[in-house]
Amino acid sequence: MARKRRRISKKPKKKELVGITLTASKEFRNKEITNTMVVDPQHLINRKFYVNLADLTNNFSKYYIKIYFRIVDVKNGKTVTEFDSSECLREYISRMIHRRIKRMDVIKDAVTKDGVKLRVKVVAVTYKGITGIQKTKVRKIMWQVIEDYVSKVTLAEFIKKSIIGDELKNLLMEEVKKVYPLRNLEIRKVERRWETKK
Repeated sequence: MARKRRRISKKPKKKELVGITLTASKEFRNKEITNTMVVDPQHLINRKFYVNLADLTNNFSKYYIKIYFRIVDVKNGKTVTEFDSSECLREYISRMIHRRIKRMDVIKDAVTKDGVKLRVKVVAVTYKGITGIQKTKVRKIMWQVIEDYVSKVTLAEFIKKSIIGDELKNLLMEEVKKVYPLRNLEIRKVERRWETKK
């Protein structure tokens, strides 16, 4: 009786990994951040990663800010990214809050001069004696200042002046002190509001 031949199954070939360089957005001169290995570079699209602002600018006074980038394309072994958001470290915000003071959070949506929708989140630290009427006035001033300021700058200008720099922060402090002096203020988070594709 003839023996049946055993079929030898071939093992699937392992897919080769491709090296991709992660880069910052054009507002940070497309700075190369790090390298990563992937099977399919297209799988990186729409993924996000963050970098400490101090590492991007060599300004170590901004050690407490993280910058998030969204990958929108991959070309010639490098990512094409856009600014997604900025965020203060939680530990930094926690150190701002002490006893005998009050925390006030303000959130405002605004649109830049070049049509980019941003959500700006501010945390203000006030003294305990602030009244409800004063808090209401402070919030209204902040909402108006944020809306007016954002509408007059492009996204690139906003990043340069008010994330890398402190222009909006200083403007808020200056305007609010006309109603009530703040102990401290920080732009806690800036989120880009992406248009959802239908």
